[in-house]
Amino acid sequence: MRIFPKKYKHRCPAKVQLNPNILDCSNYQEPCLLDLVLMKLGLVRKAWVDDTLMFARHVNKRLDEHREVVESLSQTDFFVQHWWHSDHLATQDDYLMKLFYVVHGEWPEPSNQYKFKVRARPDILGQCKLKEYRQNVTIN
Repeated sequence: MRIFPKKYKHRCPAKVQLNPNILDCSNYQEPCLLDLVLMKLGLVRKAWVDDTLMFARHVNKRLDEHREVVESLSQTDFFVQHWWHSDHLATQDDYLMKLFYVVHGEWPEPSNQYKFKVRARPDILGQCKLKEYRQNVTIN
């Protein structure tokens, strides 16, 4: 059953399996009537985004493990031999920080590291380059 016109093919799935109870929006894996209306408008619910980003461990766990790998690499001569990788890893850290913000509504700061169990950003990565982070956080 095609729900969306062909012109929306690039934004919406061609076939969507309808939730048997179309008005029940509690299951984020199956779209309900509200989801279908939002999809037509090019929108999704925040709960669906959170649920989608939290598969196979939380975003904070992924950020923490990324930083753990960077700390381990910084204890070797890896960044001396491959200096350009520090920029790539810094961009990856910024990306994970942005996902963290989307899910939790706050930045992973040292002040709340015990709340979310995310270690501090390694010095080798430098300051976060996200302008929205720099505008909302006091940087020492």
